[in-house]
Amino acid sequence: MKPSLFAAGILALLFLSGCWDQRILKDRNLIICIGRDLAEEGKIQNSFALLTPAIKQTSSPSSSQQPGSGAVSGKQKNVISAVGDTINQTAMMMDRKTSETVDDSKNQAVLIGEKLARLDLYSTLDLLYRDPMGELKAKVAVVKGEAKQLMEHIAARDPLVGSYLVELLESQVERRIIPEATLQSIYPSLLEHGEDLIIPYLGLVDGEPAVIGSVLTHDKKMTGTLTPDESLLSMMFSKFDLKGARINQRIGGDEKLRTLGYISFLVGNVKRKMDVKVESSSSQSIIVDLHAKLKVTVVEYPHNQLNTEAKFNELNRKLSNQLTKDAEKVLHKLQEARCDFYGVGRQIMAFHPETWKKLDWDKDFSRISFRPRVEVEIKGTGLIH
Repeated sequence: MKPSLFAAGILALLFLSGCWDQRILKDRNLIICIGRDLAEEGKIQNSFALLTPAIKQTSSPSSSQQPGSGAVSGKQKNVISAVGDTINQTAMMMDRKTSETVDDSKNQAVLIGEKLARLDLYSTLDLLYRDPMGELKAKVAVVKGEAKQLMEHIAARDPLVGSYLVELLESQVERRIIPEATLQSIYPSLLEHGEDLIIPYLGLVDGEPAVIGSVLTHDKKMTGTLTPDESLLSMMFSKFDLKGARINQRIGGDEKLRTLGYISFLVGNVKRKMDVKVESSSSQSIIVDLHAKLKVTVVEYPHNQLNTEAKFNELNRKLSNQLTKDAEKVLHKLQEARCDFYGVGRQIMAFHPETWKKLDWDKDFSRISFRPRVEVEIKGTGLIH
């Protein structure tokens, strides 16, 4: 063979290799939300919300059909599920139920039922994270009750279950109620020792899907919960941005009109500082000073008498004292759940390694002393941004 023909053949192989790894969209059934629950006998219930309905649902006979006819109603399911011993087994079982291959490359959300989250979050997310075709930007949340039930509830009103959940979660991230939680950010952090996570918590409120707070984690599993207000306060001392958060705070006494006892304000700039003091190897001698200084704009103050410096100073003092007390309660819940959200363990690990070696962090974290201090400074009472 002539060298020129041989070279042309090589070039043809390089540039005309074709789309050997192509995946035709019409041959795929795209998963837009994944739900995982604990089933009976320790089995896993895996659920997929699909972009297009996959299975015709055989329902009870309609008014035009005779009872027991077994006719198909025409309704279609876009949430399918299977129960099995492993996640991979359930995925294969569901793949056999659909005419096209299910594909999670466009998945938008991963929901985990509370019972399963309290046992193990890590193994639940493991396959999704290691799948090279999987979507790492998918939102992650824990569901009060069953993830499958919440997915079916959403699908009944909006077949785009994944988009619905993404918008719901992102709206609360923008309001600083919950931190951003994706598969990419959550999974590697579950392996970190000396720092824990909080994850969005979903449920039904008056029959409506809603963010009902945050889930505390420790040792790769759920260990507690925070209400939406507590979740926001927990982020006051964290690395997460709090600018734009709205806080309603009770500052009054027993006014006949309840709203007169409250003030609402918008958080602007926040300065934080954490100081970990270790005086000996004993956990009781570890003191963590947390300081947050907030500059805020008043949104709603029914008394509307902020016209003197003395009044500003009084209100600043009341808000600072009340938020400090609320922060103490939140820190107590974090310690009860053994959730080291601020990474105190990592600080001790880095700057006091000899002390760290002597500690049993699972037990000692709840024994250390937190001293929170919140300082509020009202900077504006006019235009709300």
